[in-house]
Amino acid sequence: MDTGMKNRIKRRVGLVLVIAMLIVMIYPGESGVASEESSGFFIEDNVIKDYVGAENAIVIPDGIVAIGDSAFQGKTITSVSIPASVTSIGAYAFANCTALSSVTVPSTVASVGPGAFNGCTSLGSVSWETNAGIGDNTFAECRGLSSVSISAGMTSIGSEAFKNCESISAIVIPPATSAIASNAFDGCTQMTAIDATGNPFYMTHDGALYTTGGVALVRCPQGKTSISLHDNVQSIETNAFYGCKLGTLTFPGGLTTVKLNGLTGSEIQTLVLTAAVTVFEPQAFTVHSIIVPAASPVSGSLKQEYGEIVTVEGGEPTPPPTETPPAPDTENPPTPTEKPTEPTEKPTKPTETPTKPTETPPTETAPTPTPPTPTPPTPTPPTPQETQAPSTQQPSGGSGYRGSGGSSSGTSSGTTKPAKTYTTGIPYIAGSKEISGWDKILSSISDYDDSDDLHIIMNGATLVPKEILNTVFQKKLAVVLDMGNGITWSLNGDDITASLVKDTDFGVVLGNGNVPTTLQDEVADGNCSIQMVLSGSGVFGFTATLKVNLGRSTAGHDGTLYYYNKEDNKMEYVDSNMIKDNGDISFKFTHASDYVIVVEGLAATENEMMILNAHIKDDTPTTGQGLNAKYILCLGVLLLGIYMILTSRGKEAARRRVA
Repeated sequence: MDTGMKNRIKRRVGLVLVIAMLIVMIYPGESGVASEESSGFFIEDNVIKDYVGAENAIVIPDGIVAIGDSAFQGKTITSVSIPASVTSIGAYAFANCTALSSVTVPSTVASVGPGAFNGCTSLGSVSWETNAGIGDNTFAECRGLSSVSISAGMTSIGSEAFKNCESISAIVIPPATSAIASNAFDGCTQMTAIDATGNPFYMTHDGALYTTGGVALVRCPQGKTSISLHDNVQSIETNAFYGCKLGTLTFPGGLTTVKLNGLTGSEIQTLVLTAAVTVFEPQAFTVHSIIVPAASPVSGSLKQEYGEIVTVEGGEPTPPPTETPPAPDTENPPTPTEKPTEPTEKPTKPTETPTKPTETPPTETAPTPTPPTPTPPTPTPPTPQETQAPSTQQPSGGSGYRGSGGSSSGTSSGTTKPAKTYTTGIPYIAGSKEISGWDKILSSISDYDDSDDLHIIMNGATLVPKEILNTVFQKKLAVVLDMGNGITWSLNGDDITASLVKDTDFGVVLGNGNVPTTLQDEVADGNCSIQMVLSGSGVFGFTATLKVNLGRSTAGHDGTLYYYNKEDNKMEYVDSNMIKDNGDISFKFTHASDYVIVVEGLAATENEMMILNAHIKDDTPTTGQGLNAKYILCLGVLLLGIYMILTSRGKEAARRRVA
């Protein structure tokens, strides 16, 4: 074969390659059961299964009937247009699309799966035109969401549907909505109104959500700092006040029932009850003062449960109904069997009375005042004044970390009773479940000495009474408080300052907090980070070591702790330690506040980090998904074809010139 023939064949092959590649790049073609559209959609039976395209502004093709589970999860799309042909949106379909700014769910959509827009942190507005219910976690962690328009026919709002939507100030409940999960709006810290006007199942009063007629309080918006309860209200429902920080909360005369955890998660300066309250179930909340009439059936049990922060007005408190029957029964029929239990409880009372002299000075003013006579006024008379002082001074007390720890909170503690957090759990000594409850633990540790370690399983409780801490101090014991979920506190009697010891809340919340996300992102600098709240109030009066578990994927990295200085609105470096192989990291603390832990060297985009609710900063560029592999291959073959054509023509021209 002569050279001319070879060049002609080469040129023709190159031409075929160029034409073929142009056809492949222009037309999608078929690949098995799924087709890859030129716009980057993977479609099967008119359902979008995945998206790998380069566009950020997405227009879903008309004729698509469904968007599959996780189809766009984690993509850098900035907008999406959903056609009327779509009837369903799958679970987590658009989850973690952190650049998505707005969305309209058309009326043709009959169902939306859970978590569909979970974690869309830049999502600012939503138009929910469908009548389908807003399901569990649908808009959870959409921290930028401020505008929500909901169809009048929307039927229900699911569990944590709007969790941590920090920018929503108000929401309108449509007329057709008949079911709202009690925790649907948890973490909506700016929300001050839930408007149910025109809804036959719910109503609104002073911004709060009630059942029709105001009979039951369903939810107080978390952003409210004061509230006037409806005159008709008879019960406080579970989770009704979660996350609320209120000054004085006064119950109206017809309110009879506070259900289990109705006040849990709230902070209330002064709680004022009436004689009508007959049921006050266990709560896990922070309260500074409780005022209850002696005539109330729950006055005695409140006094017994919450101690010195309870003021009983109008005589002696009504004996707790649950305790009155057992007393006669123990003394009459089964005297021999049950008398042994009474002696075990009596020793605890003597141990409490000796500690009271040491309590009163510190509670009055932590710095020095032992002599001051203001001891009597603190328990009873100043109760009305106590309600206002804490509401303004409590926040500044939380930022006392920068000083010696006593001055900023000391001024308020001289006129107010200390806040306490109460939980429903019953702690017990590890390996000895029969030694449960603080009374039994206190009498048990009287036999301990400084060579013994005290390991307490907190079992849901967070508050440790000062009597326990005083005993730990006197005996110089080493104590471990196991809070569960990989969280433990360790403290030593040698580190306790007896003059400052008080009831101490050791509650720890990982993944939620009050640190502005801009400040968190600033210290995270592209690394994984998580907010942490120590639930107590102010300075501990000792140093305690907190161990938390951040997950095995963080092992070997350095964890850096930052303190949120709320007063100056800035983050302050505290300490840095290496995370162990099992994901544990420890830091020392002297006071309760808001913090951020940054895992150095673990990029925020790595999904392996086993931290719940961590605020992840996404540094992925929003310029597109990158070129599809098919197009890169086609482009390469296309260039090869062009090269073959050009070189063959050049050789042919050179051959002719020689001839």
